[in-house]
Amino acid sequence: MTPGNEASRDVLEAMTAAAPAGRVGRPIDIAHAVRFLSSDEAAYIHGTVLEVDGGIVAARVS
Repeated sequence: MTPGNEASRDVLEAMTAAAPAGRVGRPIDIAHAVRFLSSDEAAYIHGTVLEVDGGIVAARVS
């Protein structure tokens, strides 16, 4: 949720209501992941995709 997509709040809330996080992502959620990946704790992480999406991809039913 950012000022740029505020007009779509209802749509975003409906899309994320069933996700494990149960809410729309916020810029701080992305910032926390970036901070972790740029820290020494993530020094051994290479060549992977970190889905910062509140569990939407993990919970998707095919």
